[in-house]
Amino acid sequence: MLSSPALKTLLKDFAQDLRIDKYSQSTVKNYKSDLKIFLSWFQKNTPQKDLFSSPLSQIFTSRLIKDYQKQYLTKRYDKKTAIRRLAGLKVFCQYAQKKTLIHANPFSALPSSFSPSLASTNQKPAPILEAWQKDLLKKGKSPHTIKNYASDLRHFFAWANPKNGS
Repeated sequence: MLSSPALKTLLKDFAQDLRIDKYSQSTVKNYKSDLKIFLSWFQKNTPQKDLFSSPLSQIFTSRLIKDYQKQYLTKRYDKKTAIRRLAGLKVFCQYAQKKTLIHANPFSALPSSFSPSLASTNQKPAPILEAWQKDLLKKGKSPHTIKNYASDLRHFFAWANPKNGS
């Protein structure tokens, strides 16, 4: 169960864990916002369940995350923002499972096509991209930030050259 002070503590602890894992300050801010938006949606759209009396395992379910994506995210945000908001929730669920706040990550029960990503990034980076990533690492950028930058570039290249796949 969550109380308002418990929710503040949960958000603070989640943010601290992200910082320890070297997420950038903007990512921490965005992921906290993503979590708050989901919880607000939950409170408005599940009148049979109360945010402050429901265990986290009843708030973070695959069904509710699917409903949130379908009923809210796709109607309110562009695709990239919706995907980022889901990524924030996915990271929170990983955190909650690690801290035994939930027993299972609801994203693991969702089909891979639901996964918060625009395209597969399993391909080996081009040499220039690889050199750029190493340079960013030397300049102190976190691995998470570098991964996001590289993903953004791959999506741009896929968009700019639609004949080569996507």
